[in-house]
Amino acid sequence: MGRFFRIPWIRTAAKISFAAALLIWMINSGRLDLSHLAVTTAHWPQLLAIVTICYVEIYVMAWRWNLLLGAQGLELSSQQAFSLTMIGCLFNVVIPGTVGGDIIRGYYVDRLAAG
Repeated sequence: MGRFFRIPWIRTAAKISFAAALLIWMINSGRLDLSHLAVTTAHWPQLLAIVTICYVEIYVMAWRWNLLLGAQGLELSSQQAFSLTMIGCLFNVVIPGTVGGDIIRGYYVDRLAAG
C-alpha cells in the first residue's frame, strides 16, 4: 500500500476524495448548514480582506522564521518555510497547548536538514 500512494496523482485524488466524503457527511448529518455559507458570501469583500490579511500574516511569520533558520545555517526556500508555517498553524489549532506547531515544524526542519 505504501507504493500505491507514492504516485502523486493517486495521493491527490485520495485527499480530494476524503475531503469530499467528509463534506458530504457533514452536510447530510446537519453539522454543516449551507445557509450560513450564503450569508457569509454576501459579504465577500470583507471576507476577501480578512483572508488576505491572514495569509500576509502567515507569510510574514514564515519569512521571519526563515531568517532565524538562516542564522542557524539552515537554508529553506520561501515556499518550504511557508508550507511548514502553515503546517505549524494547523497543529497549533489541533494540538492543545501553545507549542504544538513549533514541535512539528522542528521535526520537519530536522528531516529536511538531515536529507
